[in-house]
Amino acid sequence: MRRICREIRSKRNVCYKDGEFLFKLKPVGAYIIAADGRVDLIGKFDEKRIIFLNEPHEFTIALEVNGKKIEESKRPLYKGFFKEGWYVSMDQGRVKLLSKGLLCQLVEEISEFRCPEKD
Repeated sequence: MRRICREIRSKRNVCYKDGEFLFKLKPVGAYIIAADGRVDLIGKFDEKRIIFLNEPHEFTIALEVNGKKIEESKRPLYKGFFKEGWYVSMDQGRVKLLSKGLLCQLVEEISEFRCPEKD
């Protein structure tokens, strides 16, 4: 975040440029349901959820008839998880591992800021 904010002023997880609000990072919690931490990236136009995953969370579907389990299957909660790290929560249960380039793209989508690396 510091490299992205080098052209802008950052104070208490809020980033400004020329005195104008661009975006803020809002810590939501650690060990939340279905993730191991979450930070919201909130801008003028939109917000994105960034989650920390340290394992492939799964959900179990079980079919029971008259109290007897007939079938059970496990499925990944998130498509795209492959190692511990920070992920961007996409649509329909998809996640994408956060990288410098992806963070720049997210900041551009939620604010009027343009990453210097793209110029």
